[in-house]
This record gives sequence, C-alpha cells and structure tokens, in this order.
Amino acid sequence: MNAQHPPSIRHIAVMLSDELDAPRALEEALGIARAHEAKLTVLAPAGDLSGGLNSDELSEDVRRRLKAEVEKRRDQHLQGLMEKVRSQHADVDCQLLAGRHWHQAVLNWQEQHPVDLMIKDLSVDSHRRSHLFTPLDWHLLRGTRSALLIVGAQTQSGPVVAAVDLVAARDKPLSLDGQVLRWSRWLSDLRQRPLHVAHAFETVENLRLPFGFDRLMPESDLKAVRAEHQALLDRVSESIEVPPSRRHLLESPPGRAIPELCREQAADTLVLGTVRRGRLERMVLGSTAESIIHALDGDLLAIPPSETDAGQER
Repeated sequence: MNAQHPPSIRHIAVMLSDELDAPRALEEALGIARAHEAKLTVLAPAGDLSGGLNSDELSEDVRRRLKAEVEKRRDQHLQGLMEKVRSQHADVDCQLLAGRHWHQAVLNWQEQHPVDLMIKDLSVDSHRRSHLFTPLDWHLLRGTRSALLIVGAQTQSGPVVAAVDLVAARDKPLSLDGQVLRWSRWLSDLRQRPLHVAHAFETVENLRLPFGFDRLMPESDLKAVRAEHQALLDRVSESIEVPPSRRHLLESPPGRAIPELCREQAADTLVLGTVRRGRLERMVLGSTAESIIHALDGDLLAIPPSETDAGQER
C-alpha cells in the first residue's frame, strides 16, 4: 500500500445521538462528503419510545396515543434535520435503526452496508466526567469495520499525530501502519494542519530492575536498537513527506508517551490503528491502543485492519 495515495472515500456514515443530534460530526461529515463527492448516510436511533409511558396510572389507550405522539415529534425533528443536511449535500439518506443496543444496531447495519468512514460526536455521559470515551465509543472502536472518526465539541486547530507501531505485533499486521499513515496524511491535508509521526517503543532498559541491577543491555546494543527504530521511523515519515522536525522516536511505553507527545505539541487529533476482533473477542481492543485512548484529550481517528489483513489475523 502506498501511503502517499489518499484513501478512497465514497460512502460516509454519521451517527446521531439519542437526542437525534450530532452538530460537530454532521459538520465534519458534510465537509468530507462534499470534498469527495461521497454518499452520506445519517444513522438515527429509533430508541425505546415507551420510556415513562408504562405507568400503571395510564390506560393502554392513553399509552398508545402518547407513544404515537412521541414518534410523530421524533419524525418531525428528523425530517427538519434532514432538510437542512440535504440543502448542503444532495447525495444523502437517513436510516432509522432499531435495537436494544445502539452500538450493535450500527455495527449490524455496517456489516450489510460497507462504508469508508464513520463519524460520530463524543458521547456525553454525566456519570463519567473524567472519561472522554464512554462505553458506546469503546464498543464501536472494538467492532467497527471502517475508519472511525470520533470528534469533540470544538473544531480542532492543532497538529495531527500519526501513532505507528513499526514492529509487527502478534495481533496487528505491519501493513496497518501504511493505512494509518495514509489516513493521517489525508486528515492533515483536509484540515490544513501540520502532521507529526510518532513511534514509541520499549527496551529492557525501560523496565524497573530489582536487586540493584541498572542495566540488562550493553550500551552498544541499545544504540543499535535505537538506530534501527529511527531508521524505520525515517523511512515511513519520508513516504508521506513529514520532515525530521516532526518525527518523534519515543523510548517509553506507548500508553504514556503518545498522549504526552500530543499535549507537548498541542496536537488535538490522533490517528492510530486498532485490532478488529470477532464478536466473542470484543472485550479488548488491543492493550496499546486502549492505554493510549484512555489518556487522550482530543479527536480520534481509529483505523482497523483491512478485510485481507483481518482474515490473515484469524
């Protein structure tokens, strides 16, 4: 895969919240759809409209009429929203998805209707004020088949950071880094923001050693390891024309080093690769990705493996 070639974006899906709104996600989706002349699908949760209507004090007839009124108002709101969206982009449709769990309804729809990019606003969870990413976001990150852009409330104006893992892990194909670089360059160009490339790695020198040991690796070997990682970083950075001043080799655990770099560079958008798992394995996203995302403060563009790579993993 040539990292210089922009990703092909022909179909975008944007997720609405339970309140049938997603102001920043819609803004992003419309801008990208117009730029790529892509189809845009708005995904709206049908929701459980019976909430609060199950009181024993209400007759069946009253409950039926109230539910019908709620459905009517929902449909009117959605119709008004879609009229505004269609006034800005012609190729738009809306899908009302029913299901007990909103994330599963979206992932099921995605299996039948492949998209190139999914966009959603950060979920609002008043009970988790210290966490930017809620359970809904984590379910989507673990199961998405397409690139997933999760955006905060504010339009971002800082640099974009591409986090790459230049040594193939057991559950992550090396080709995923090519996709991360490709999408990072695309997003950087789209937002007209500087692009940084970061690679964090650990050696035995990063470990806390017991019993007074202060070194496990000879200095010459350690220098050779650093040089090897630097050469890999330089090679992939050159492929997308990132200058040396914006290449970052971080000899520290990725879960700490990548978020720290984003804060140091005032970067508010991170692009990284994820491991897409089967339904029985979705309890984990990948330890490195999860540790990075937990400490992240800005927008996130998560890139899953391609269908070919995913098949090779299994």
